[in-house]
Amino acid sequence: MGKQTEKTLQTKTDLIEAFWQLYKEMPINKITVKDITNRAGYYRSTFYNYFDDVYAVLNDIEASVLQDWEDILSTAFHEKYKVLIYKDIQIIINLIIPFYEKNGEYIAVLLSPNGDPTFQKKIKSTLRQKLFVLLEIPPHTLEAELMFECISSGILGLFVKWYNDKLPPSMVETIIQKMLDKDILSLMLCYSGNPLLKQFTP
Repeated sequence: MGKQTEKTLQTKTDLIEAFWQLYKEMPINKITVKDITNRAGYYRSTFYNYFDDVYAVLNDIEASVLQDWEDILSTAFHEKYKVLIYKDIQIIINLIIPFYEKNGEYIAVLLSPNGDPTFQKKIKSTLRQKLFVLLEIPPHTLEAELMFECISSGILGLFVKWYNDKLPPSMVETIIQKMLDKDILSLMLCYSGNPLLKQFTP
């Protein structure tokens, strides 16, 4: 990587970090480009080399978190038979812990009352798409949709509690382990259209 590229990446990172520190303190509609550049130590013109406006910075952060989220779901669901049949739930835990360590603050703030009200919908949508395809749940299955809403809200609530209360990973790992030991996935499996998958419902 050349020096100019490194400088470009560092400048963008500095602007994003300055925005994020402000976003944790105030609503986005109160944040100005000048606020960001003053905190980051750049001219306003530099900001516009990277972003169209303040909302574009938020979109960049959310896109990064959602990409990481999609990546861990793809990896976990690629191993679906190990998880569903052999109950190898350590696969999921080994993915969730690093994901949280990298993105926990983003998720907690974005899901807070002062965060982005559309972010929860975005992160649930990614999970829903992957899960319904994995379990081969027919579209427009209302009960499955309602069950998914309950489960996904609980998972996101766990992430927020984890960050806000500064809980140790070991405690959260225990909760995740118990949830998976109780076959939380079976709550969705019963709606599967694939009889080979449905047979793993207790």
